[in-house]
Amino acid sequence: MAETGAPSNSNQPISVGIIGAGYGLTSLLPVLELIPDYKVVCVATKPGVNENSSIEASQSREVFFTTPKDLIRNSEIEVVLIASPPSTHEEYAIAALAAGKNIYCEKPVGLNFGSTGRILQASRQSKKLFTVGYQFRFDPMIRWLRHQIVSNEIGEITRVEIQWETSGASRTPMESWRNKLNLGGGVLRDFGSHVFDYLSFIEALNYSQTSREEEESHNFKSNITTIDIQDVNFSGVFGRIDIDCIISRTRIRPFGHGVRIIGTKGEAYAHHRPPFGSKELTLEVLKKDGVRKYSTPDEIATPKLLGSPLKQLDSRQLASSHLFFNLAQAIRGTSNKSLPVLEDALFSQKLVDEVESALFLA
Repeated sequence: MAETGAPSNSNQPISVGIIGAGYGLTSLLPVLELIPDYKVVCVATKPGVNENSSIEASQSREVFFTTPKDLIRNSEIEVVLIASPPSTHEEYAIAALAAGKNIYCEKPVGLNFGSTGRILQASRQSKKLFTVGYQFRFDPMIRWLRHQIVSNEIGEITRVEIQWETSGASRTPMESWRNKLNLGGGVLRDFGSHVFDYLSFIEALNYSQTSREEEESHNFKSNITTIDIQDVNFSGVFGRIDIDCIISRTRIRPFGHGVRIIGTKGEAYAHHRPPFGSKELTLEVLKKDGVRKYSTPDEIATPKLLGSPLKQLDSRQLASSHLFFNLAQAIRGTSNKSLPVLEDALFSQKLVDEVESALFLA
C-alpha cells in the first residue's frame, strides 16, 4: 500500500496542481484556498474553456492555466489533484506517479476494476501517497452511523437501505461526460461508488468472505428506470446482509440522502435533506422502547482546527476539508490517520462493476 509521501517543509504551503476545471474549480478549489497548508499553483483544462470565467470563484489570482502534461512535469507541484472525467484518470494518475507526485483523485478512480487495479500497481511501485476523494467518510451523518455500529448500539447488521435522490441531472448538459458511460458517467458510478465505500467504512458490510482484490459475485439485481443512466435501483446480498439502494439525479423534488441500517437490536436512520445544512440533518435510533433523536456532535460536524471560514461551505465541501487537512498532515509526516486509498477504491469499483453488469443483463 502506498502510504508514504516525502515530508514537506512544514513552513511552506503544499503546492497543488488541479487537473480538471469543472468540479475541481467549483467545489475543491474553494476548500483548498481556506486551508493554509495548501497553495494551488495551476489548473489544467481542455482547450476552449473560458479560463477567466472558470477562475472567478477563486479567491486567488495567482492560479494560472496549463495542460495536464505540463502540470505533471512542473517541479513545483507536490500534489496532483485529478478531477477530470474518469476516462482520463488512469493516464494522468500513472503519469503523475511516475513523476514522483502525491495524488488526490476523485472517484471513480478508474473506468472499471481492471483500470483501478493498474493504477494501484503503479501506486505501489511509486511509494507516493494516493488519496481517493471519498469525502463522505468525513460527513457528520456517515460518521454518526459508524458510531452506532461500532458501539454495538443496534447489534449485528442484517439489512441496509439507501435512498439518495437529487436534482443534479437538470443542471448537467447532455453533452457532459456525466451522461456518458464510456467516459465514466452515470449515477451508479457517481453516487454508487460513494455508497459502497461508506458502507465499508462504517462497517455495515460484512466482507469477511471477500478479498478486496479478487472477484466475487453478490447476486445483485438491478434495473434502470430512465434512458439517461441517472436513475438506478439495485438490491443484493453481501455476506449475510441484504442491500437495497435507490440512487437518482433526476428528481424534481429531491428526497436528499437517507441511510437506514437495520440490526438485531434496533435501527439507525440518518436523513440529510437539501440544501444539506446542519439544520436539515435527522439522526434517529429506533429500538423496542421507542425512538431516540440525536444531534450531531460538534467535533464531528465542524473541523475546529480549520477555523470559522469553513462554515460557509456545504456539507460535501466541509467533509472534503477534513480529508484535505488529514492529507496535508500525512504529506508532512505529522499524522498517521487513515485516509481513503486505492485498495478502498478497488473494493468499491468491484461492486459498482457487478451492479452495472446486472443492470445491462436485466
